[in-house]
Amino acid sequence: METDLSHLVVRCARIETGPLIHLPWIGHLNLLPDVFEEGLAPVAVQDEALRAGASVPGLLALREAFAVNWLKVRPVTDPGAVATVQTDLDRGESEAIVLMREARTTARRYRGR
Repeated sequence: METDLSHLVVRCARIETGPLIHLPWIGHLNLLPDVFEEGLAPVAVQDEALRAGASVPGLLALREAFAVNWLKVRPVTDPGAVATVQTDLDRGESEAIVLMREARTTARRYRGR
C-alpha cells in the first residue's frame, strides 16, 4: 500500500549516517526522497555509510542514492567547528551538525537576512 507523503515534503534534509545505513536494511531508503526534495550529507557520513562490506543489506540502494545526486555530499568549511563538536560525537554526526549550521547561515545570507 502506497502512502501519500506529499503534504510532508520538506525542501532539504541534512542527513546523518544512522538512517542511511538502517533504512536500506528494511527496504525503505525511498522514504527520504519521498519526504525531502534534497538530501545533504557531509563527506564523513558518505564515508561511514559506504564503508560497509558488499554483503550488507541495502548497500546497493545506498550507493545509487549517492550516484543519482539526490543525496548531495558537501565538505564542511570549518574543520575547527567539527573538532569542537566531535568531543562527544563521532565524525559523521559532528560534520552533519556543522554542515547544517553552515547551510543555514548560507541560506540566511542568500535571503538577505
